[in-house]
Amino acid sequence: MGRVSLTAVLVAAAAFGINLTGNYYAAASPDLAKVIQDRRQFMKGNAQQMVTINNFLEKGQGTSEDVVNASETLAANSKKIGDMFPKGTGIDDGVAQTHAEMAIWGDLAGFKAAADNMELWP
Repeated sequence: MGRVSLTAVLVAAAAFGINLTGNYYAAASPDLAKVIQDRRQFMKGNAQQMVTINNFLEKGQGTSEDVVNASETLAANSKKIGDMFPKGTGIDDGVAQTHAEMAIWGDLAGFKAAADNMELWP
């Protein structure tokens, strides 16, 4: 299985607009609101994997095995990201709190390809 670089993960996290605080908007559709809620939880899980990697690299906390496990989890999760952004779940859609930029849907194929490429080691 390929490895994911920390830089690729951090860039992807910024692009996906991981947001851990804020207000909720009126839910236009319970299904879309649930998609956003699930996506946020998934991305928070990815963020925790990045914390594990960063803590090892910057603070010497944990083990190299922890980094390998976190990297493998992120690589596997990268294949799920593209399908977690259905139309109608962006920041301007007002469904629920999200920082998913509308540009994602302007080039959805490119976005999905970038997410898939997170698995590749540069």
